Amino acid sequence: MGELANIKKNSFYFFISSVSRLFTNAIIFILIARFYGVDDFGSFSTAHTLSTLFLLLADFGFDILITTEIARNKNLALEITQKYFPIKVIFTTSALFLLWATLALIPASTESKTLIFIFSINMVLTTLLNMIYSVFKGVEQFQYEAKISSSINFILLIIVLWFSFYNLDIKFIALSIVLIRLIGLVLGIVIFKSNFQRITFEFNLKKIFSEMRIVMIFGIHLIFGTVFFQIDSVLLMTLKGDTEAGLYQAVFKLMVISLMLPEVLIGAVLPTITRLFSTNDPNWEKLGKFIYKLLFITGLPICLLFYLYPDFILTTIYNRSEYLESTMVLQFAGFIVFTRFIFEPSAMMLTVNNKQYIRTIIVIIAASFNVLFNILLIPIYGMKACIIISLVTNLIAGFLYLIFTRKLVISWMFDAKLLVPTLIVLSYLYLSNFLLSLPTAVQIASFLLFYSIPVLILNFSSEEKKMLFDINGNYFGKRNG
Repeated sequence: MGELANIKKNSFYFFISSVSRLFTNAIIFILIARFYGVDDFGSFSTAHTLSTLFLLLADFGFDILITTEIARNKNLALEITQKYFPIKVIFTTSALFLLWATLALIPASTESKTLIFIFSINMVLTTLLNMIYSVFKGVEQFQYEAKISSSINFILLIIVLWFSFYNLDIKFIALSIVLIRLIGLVLGIVIFKSNFQRITFEFNLKKIFSEMRIVMIFGIHLIFGTVFFQIDSVLLMTLKGDTEAGLYQAVFKLMVISLMLPEVLIGAVLPTITRLFSTNDPNWEKLGKFIYKLLFITGLPICLLFYLYPDFILTTIYNRSEYLESTMVLQFAGFIVFTRFIFEPSAMMLTVNNKQYIRTIIVIIAASFNVLFNILLIPIYGMKACIIISLVTNLIAGFLYLIFTRKLVISWMFDAKLLVPTLIVLSYLYLSNFLLSLPTAVQIASFLLFYSIPVLILNFSSEEKKMLFDINGNYFGKRNG
């Protein structure tokens, strides 16, 4: 199979698994926001966010670590899995007890605490399933994750739709998430055993501590990298209550949906580009530049739409006037999305280039800045402080990524063809003042047409169009090995 065909296959399956997961999560949160109101939505989403933060400790970077380690040597996939599983158990157990300790200490409502406890069980099941997924991705068998993820999320969506329609207790939704995750874990174990028959795990403390250094680098990066993006929701709930946390979470969920594209692209490409880079194959740079350009030209219109049409987006999705209080927050969120789109390739190259420790230092700096200023400013300015601090934090992290990867990616950023989408967006920003008499949906459709056709024609070289549309996927030639 051609290298590009393999990437496209992986991208397709990773897209399926990511879309099924993110789409289902998005629909669940939208349904709760619409049917249960701001307070219940704030309790549910904040409890989910808190459990997600402790999931970082349980995962502790194992996903990326195992994926990249196996991608470098697929013949050792089983040995690598066996080596890291005991450490995974230690971190998962620690995360569970720390979450329970936090549950006893935080000043949250009874409803929120009950939901947090339910999600703590979900955290354990999720982190074990994530490890199985990382092995599948390392051996570039993305279809297994896609099949499991799409199946369990489809079932979950049907259940939540039914619960929401009859307005059943919100705790039943949380319990259904736990049950579906358990089913997914069982399916993952069955598929894993069918591919790796010789499964033995040895809890050797000497071996565990010998591997701890590399695990710590990936783990600390994961924790602090997510903290500076998600901790503001927890701080907002603690300092301002469930209602304001719910208003902020309404925007945050839209950001998460928008960030699905870089997650899919980076997740699908990471094993391949790691292998190409490790074998000094020059195609890694062509692939990296292509990913950067694709993220740049897709991030720009998302930023513009969030900035120009926040009221329309919030009203259409949530159908409650109370969420219009988040208008300004959504406008700033557009700039955050674009920032993450354009700097994500730089962050990826630090991992590919075996410089994960630099990436870890950067996110520690960003997370420290974020937590400090949120604690200082949330009591005064509430969710407005959260979103502005989040934008500044992402800019700081992004520019630091760029500094340490400038020799690799600076030429990608100064591609003259990127002026095409930039000028189109700026032109529409000016022309939008003359389109106010048109229905908003017509304005958005006009912009997307006005943007996509010229960008597709002018912004991609013949080689890049071949990368996009070559069905046979022979652009990189035959795979090595």
